[in-house]
Amino acid sequence: MVSLFDGWNYYISLAELEYKRGEIKCALSTALIGKNYAKTKAQKTAIGIFIAKCYGQLGDYQKSSAIYRELIDEKVYLPPVMLGIMYNNLKVNNDEKAERNISLIKIFEEKDE
Repeated sequence: MVSLFDGWNYYISLAELEYKRGEIKCALSTALIGKNYAKTKAQKTAIGIFIAKCYGQLGDYQKSSAIYRELIDEKVYLPPVMLGIMYNNLKVNNDEKAERNISLIKIFEEKDE
């Protein structure tokens, strides 16, 4: 028998609803469960970004940045990843790193032109 349950879509949708209601801890817990159902690189990237965003909202900027850096190690250079790291660095008053992040974003912008 084929299962019609799509765990990744279920858990990421539920996590997004919880996040919008301001239930960040619940959203994080739900997303961590949903991470187990991620099969494609796109799904793993999307849930990673979401989890990092939750940690950032909870004030755990180190854990959030660690997840963003893992994504970069996997060659994911999406704007939400770069902006997430920059946001975390600004929140912990790490101005030097934030300036390097801005320089890095400028380099990516030049590549796109």
